[in-house]
Amino acid sequence: MINPNYYKNSEIAEKLGISPMSITRYINQAMKGKLEIELIEHNGDWKIKKSDLNNLLLNTIVNNKAKFKNPIKFKSIKIPSAFYTKYNIDEQLEIMRDLKNINSINQKFAYLGENAFRYAEYQKSRKKNTLRSNLLYSNTGFFKKYSEQNKIKYNIFELGAMDLISSMSFIEELESENLIESYTSIDISPNLLNMSKEIILNKFPNLNFSSEIADIEISEIYDIVLDRQFSNENPNTVNIFLVIGSTLSNIKGPKRVYQSIVDSLQTKDFLIIDLIKEYPEMEKNKIYDPNNLFYNYISSTMLDMGFEDKDFEIISKFDEAKKQREVFAQLKYNIELITKLSVEPIQLTKGTEIQLSINRVDTNKDLSILSSLNMDLVNMNSATKLDYMNVVFCKK
Repeated sequence: MINPNYYKNSEIAEKLGISPMSITRYINQAMKGKLEIELIEHNGDWKIKKSDLNNLLLNTIVNNKAKFKNPIKFKSIKIPSAFYTKYNIDEQLEIMRDLKNINSINQKFAYLGENAFRYAEYQKSRKKNTLRSNLLYSNTGFFKKYSEQNKIKYNIFELGAMDLISSMSFIEELESENLIESYTSIDISPNLLNMSKEIILNKFPNLNFSSEIADIEISEIYDIVLDRQFSNENPNTVNIFLVIGSTLSNIKGPKRVYQSIVDSLQTKDFLIIDLIKEYPEMEKNKIYDPNNLFYNYISSTMLDMGFEDKDFEIISKFDEAKKQREVFAQLKYNIELITKLSVEPIQLTKGTEIQLSINRVDTNKDLSILSSLNMDLVNMNSATKLDYMNVVFCKK
């Protein structure tokens, strides 16, 4: 039964041709005495009373204050309650702030919670990258010889290991010679860390394994490395920091992360990284189908927010000036995102491109950064196919 004494927010909003959130704002202003609208309380909530005077006042406000009008038709999406459970308050605020201010969602959120399983499913669907694995494996002769000459073993720290597709043969070769003192997997995602733990302990049940949850864009790697060194009984060890795959290429500001990694290393410690000099043409500009597993993983945060597949399409572009591939969700409709974190909805117009990921390919910049951070290039392996490079640095 409709209460004859007050308007529902949606009812009066439709009548006035404005957003329901604007009605909420009017009510808040009336409660503060800034508007002369008469309110009545219903079940603990304040509502606009049905009256000729209120009708006159509201029509006057709407006509005189164009900023409250909603002349463009928006599809309203109310963020589901599950979103607020899945992401903590800091993550919620970061997602909303970046979406509103820079039309971007940090790619790291595609690895958190259940999203990690979407990412893992996508990675398993890809053709096994034996090229990266072979390039890393080709360093084993160097490290076996170095160990023999210096009578040392290695602490290996791997960033973003997950299923160890690229690093497994390298680790297996060194472990077969009993050259690994410890192995530490570092990732932002607890679920991805659990995957790497299960894989590596099934393969090497006696390996001294540990894992660390860290967001490398804000965490100091130094504490992780130092804690691991103090926990080892063998003092004659050298650290090898592995970054195999696209982990660092997904970071917009790599210098700070490189600096954090280098600061964690001691003299004669090693850093091994993958670099790609050029993306294949087929990957530079592409529209992904909703049934594609990459689409499913990269858009996972948007789907958590209540967006539907029909609201956007995933597009990959290559920016020659920035030397990076960028993946966007391009909106097909005007979207009004209603969140309990703000009275005002986030309005995104049709055609807006929400950046979901980047992959930098500025190899010269990466090499220049590391050379400036007191690191010597001691070994390099490359392949003409896809212009892959595997580079070994040693801290001076």
